[in-house]
Amino acid sequence: AVVEAHRRCFKFSHAAGVMAPVRRSASRAAAAAAAITALAACPCGCTPEADALRSLRRLQLPKKSLNIWFGYVKEELSCFYDGELKRLVGEDGGPSANLLGQADMVVMLELARRPAMHHSQHLRMDLDARACEILGGVALDVQMTRRLGFGRELVQVQQIAADDPDQSLLSVWYDPSVVVPGSALAHRNTFKGDPKACVAVSRTLAGPVNVTYDLPPSQCAGFKAEADQYHSGKSSLATSWTVRKTGERFAILGINLPPYYHRGKNAMMQRTIDGVEADLGVSRDRIFVLGDLNTRLLDRALGVGTGVECAVARGFQQLAELAEQSWAVVPNRTAREGDIEPCQVTNVSLGGFASTLLCKEALAAKDACRLEAVAQAVCHPGEFAEVAQQWQRYDSKRGAGGYDLVAKYFEFPPDREIEPSDAGHSSLGRWRLPTYRRTRNSGISACSMRGPFLSTCDANPCAGAMLYGSGPACEASAKACFRTASTTKRDVVPPGDPLEDKIGQQMIKPQVGWLDAMGYSRSLSPRVHVTLYQDRLQLTQGDHAPFVGAVSLDLRVKIMPPPKECVDARNSEGYIRSVRSAAKGSGDKGLSEKLASVGKEMRAVKEGQLARDSDSKAAHVTSSSLPLRLPLRCL
Repeated sequence: AVVEAHRRCFKFSHAAGVMAPVRRSASRAAAAAAAITALAACPCGCTPEADALRSLRRLQLPKKSLNIWFGYVKEELSCFYDGELKRLVGEDGGPSANLLGQADMVVMLELARRPAMHHSQHLRMDLDARACEILGGVALDVQMTRRLGFGRELVQVQQIAADDPDQSLLSVWYDPSVVVPGSALAHRNTFKGDPKACVAVSRTLAGPVNVTYDLPPSQCAGFKAEADQYHSGKSSLATSWTVRKTGERFAILGINLPPYYHRGKNAMMQRTIDGVEADLGVSRDRIFVLGDLNTRLLDRALGVGTGVECAVARGFQQLAELAEQSWAVVPNRTAREGDIEPCQVTNVSLGGFASTLLCKEALAAKDACRLEAVAQAVCHPGEFAEVAQQWQRYDSKRGAGGYDLVAKYFEFPPDREIEPSDAGHSSLGRWRLPTYRRTRNSGISACSMRGPFLSTCDANPCAGAMLYGSGPACEASAKACFRTASTTKRDVVPPGDPLEDKIGQQMIKPQVGWLDAMGYSRSLSPRVHVTLYQDRLQLTQGDHAPFVGAVSLDLRVKIMPPPKECVDARNSEGYIRSVRSAAKGSGDKGLSEKLASVGKEMRAVKEGQLARDSDSKAAHVTSSSLPLRLPLRCL
């Protein structure tokens, strides 16, 4: 690579000359140092030079961390011109581009993607949409492969919707000297169907990997009509990996979850977690996740911290009448009767509005008030920091409401922009604007004329830096950008949901939140350092915000999760009740406090967190004080 870099910049004889001190070096590390010095003389900035620097620096230093760069785009069937990958990656020399160049793994998730011709042929599907390459476009994964150049290999996993030319594509470029791919899975939403009825095993779209995937409905004899969510573009795409030097296994999960709990959101999440363990052989404690989590804020969040009071309804029934309601969430309603639009049905006897007119007046007031609340929050930068921090507590992906399974398995960095600082640490920047629900380019006449090439449009109010300003112009842009975020929808946790204690729970969900995010298993948290997290406001093809991120996983420390028997024992209701009764009956205030501390640890374990101090604290609880005992190895 050194010779090739200098061949491009100088004569070959000069390249041979600079190699002399490299050949005279007594060790690999010394040779690497001499080669890096030699490469500094090459002014080209060409790809072989970057590849050589990356490889040589690995020779100099022991591998202490695994560096992963993430890119996420929900494309809404848009095409991209050649060179538009730069809008996602960022400017050359910027923090994102630099971390991309240094990454051991580059992960890109494209959702709602217009399939390439060979992608649809791979699944033997005949799609009506014309592929972007026929129209003169160049797909982002093709652009990324070309940008990364020589030295990385590629694994790709996909699913394509049956009711729309909507592809989910997970691409992972990796350094084969650092990690080794294992296997993959590609799930659909099997709600109300048999998860095992349509499963097959084949090769991934790219790479030497077998994938366990759900067949298209047309190829599945076991498909049933009532499993109507199986057609959709909702998908889970996962790949397993092994770190060469340590043997540690982990998984990368790209996900596009359903927007409704009553359509199998939690069930799909649980099936994915089970599949990662059963099909990929990776613990649920070793997963990196990114994608559209479809986790909104709680409905009352918009009234917190903004100074705008939007209480236009009294009680759940009135809130429901102001919301969009699927027939499936309304008691005693049938599919034939259909869904209910806001204010279409009112029922004063159940506590609803006395008339349709009163309901519509309240609906107009609610929508205007919520837009005002968002605009006030976004366009007052000093206040938005406080508002966003409070909204984190109302985010269902962080456990708010207790009805979303994502929060059980994953932890997420603050929804705040992060980038490397000069000192080598990460610095926190401005808070992310809500990633959903934004105005897409196809809904703006000045933008929609560009046909399928809708990645960017200056006329879109979500695209400009105006959103990070202040004053009337910012507020007008914010209201136009988030104009559909004021709506609400009714949902319910359905029978058979993995969160059994939440079955039947009704909720009203606003169409606003940080739905698009990256995260990691809770037990990985002590070892993960987030080095980059940035939204890409210029890419306005959809109503979700694209983002880039990067993490560094510490390979020097391997924290083991608690043994399964200990988790099961601590989760048992009998053990928890015995702890409480022992605390009450002992009369020992100190014991009671110790047991309360142990109880907190049990809840932490139940939520997937590590209970690293449980040994020392649980040891203070005498065995005679507990009618039900933990296994000895768990004390």
